[in-house]
Amino acid sequence: MIELKYEWAEVDNLLNRIVVNMFRDGWKPDCIVSTTLDSIVPSVLLSKKLNCEFHMNTGYDFSKYGNILIFQDFNQLGNTLGQFVHEFKTKNNIKFAALVHNESSIFDVDYAGYYINELDSFYVIEFPWNEYE
Repeated sequence: MIELKYEWAEVDNLLNRIVVNMFRDGWKPDCIVSTTLDSIVPSVLLSKKLNCEFHMNTGYDFSKYGNILIFQDFNQLGNTLGQFVHEFKTKNNIKFAALVHNESSIFDVDYAGYYINELDSFYVIEFPWNEYE
């Protein structure tokens, strides 16, 4: 088992990596949608960096947005992000991002701050906002 404990400055660096890669691609979201409660904090921080709106996925009408980024703090297995494909399947400009992405996940993201591979080792990841749970 490998433990990764991120501090706020490290989270900021991971978010900056995501932003840089989006700009390299020439893509910017109009809205960021958080997949889970644990993903709210980094989703809001990323929305501030990108100057775009933030929403939880709670029945909001996303049809007014052209580019939507679905965001998760840790894409471990891919099941959660996979559910969003079906929910947002009518939108053409949807991309997916995670602070930490497991490359052996069943779902691949467009952007990630850090990549791991759980084929060889299991990871326990702790973010600073987990202290308040």
